Amino acid sequence: MKEIGERIKILRKLNNITQEELAEQMSVSRQSVSKWESNQSVPDIEKIISLSAYFDTSTDYLLTGKKEETVNHDTPKESKEENKTKKDFALIISVIMISFSSISLFVIWVLSKVYRINNLPFNSETGLYRVGIDAFLYVHDIRDFYNIMVATLIFGSLLAILSFIRKRMLSAVNK
Repeated sequence: MKEIGERIKILRKLNNITQEELAEQMSVSRQSVSKWESNQSVPDIEKIISLSAYFDTSTDYLLTGKKEETVNHDTPKESKEENKTKKDFALIISVIMISFSSISLFVIWVLSKVYRINNLPFNSETGLYRVGIDAFLYVHDIRDFYNIMVATLIFGSLLAILSFIRKRMLSAVNK
């Protein structure tokens, strides 16, 4: 009959993760995972519960090897790469948004410096002349694009911050 260490090793390999990755998820050293898998030591009850949740299996299976009808141990969970891609999707999108909007705003700023407006337009709302980037945006009629890029930069930044917060909260829950 297989020991708990062998079942941990089988589940780990079915899920295409390394001992180091499993150790990180369980907040233990890689050596601890190695000892579990070689039956030199047994995980404590909290780690068994965490392993059960991580591998989406029952604690009964981990401890005794008895499979439940509702739990499928033959099909692996999504690979680590697919899982990581899903988790980091918001972060990837936020980086794209921040990059695109930052580059766009930088290009607009550079163009406003290179192509200075000589005949300054008058702003009837404020009673002042438009100068600098404001004059450039007004003359070339790209104020809406500029505002969209600023909004995209802000939204991308918020999305990145929320992704980091979510990641920290999930890692705190897993500990």
